[in-house]
Amino acid sequence: MECNVAQQLNNNTVIVRATSPFVNIIDLADIHRGAKLSNKKNLKTMVSLIAETENLYVIGGGDGEEHATTTSKSSLMDEECHGADQVEELADILQPIAKKILFIKDGNHGSQRSLRHDNMAPERLLAKILGIKYIRGIGIALINVNKNLYSIAAIHTPRKTEATFDWLPCDAFFIEHQHTKYTNRLPIPYLNRTEHKWATHDRLYLRSGSFLDWGGYAMENYRPLLSEGSQILRLSGEKNKWDMRVYERVKDFKEDMEAK
Repeated sequence: MECNVAQQLNNNTVIVRATSPFVNIIDLADIHRGAKLSNKKNLKTMVSLIAETENLYVIGGGDGEEHATTTSKSSLMDEECHGADQVEELADILQPIAKKILFIKDGNHGSQRSLRHDNMAPERLLAKILGIKYIRGIGIALINVNKNLYSIAAIHTPRKTEATFDWLPCDAFFIEHQHTKYTNRLPIPYLNRTEHKWATHDRLYLRSGSFLDWGGYAMENYRPLLSEGSQILRLSGEKNKWDMRVYERVKDFKEDMEAK
């Protein structure tokens, strides 16, 4: 009988196959649509970039909606729209890139908070409107770029450290929630079963940013950052060259794409 852990991971995994020189991945997390400080302009600019860029895929991260409640730290008074209106507005914004979104997952503001408060998961409704797979907990994408296979995980993890996920042998982890962009690259040993010897390759931990301007609730909890979203991760499809490159800024990514 298959282990329950394996069943859960298989249920939370999507598979992508691409025949191209590279594939790019971005985690659109912590949009907080509905909050007065949610930067709609930056989000729409990012959506336009994704729509116009070939081989750029999207993970729909947690906290797509603000979803304040009467008992949450974020206040209903800090929202410009509420409830289902947040879901519908975000769906309208994301519709042009719906076919590029690999899955949509939950976060603490959305599914976790609202499930406790009113048994409603806004990310689940968003996924249904857009026709995309909805995932609770860890979301995983197995991405074949030509013959190079990459495993990419996305996790919305309050109060967790990177070491918590050492048990999961993914190549890169998008870690959301803290609205703080930085990348940690660690060498990980693996067994080369073809050559019968040990080797190493990098594992990436990418703490993603947000689309929430600094102020209000963010002033009490997060460092001031530009609300331009996450890093962009490039996966190489070059033969015998398994490689991951990180663009910390959208500006750097666009300049590199224009140079090509």
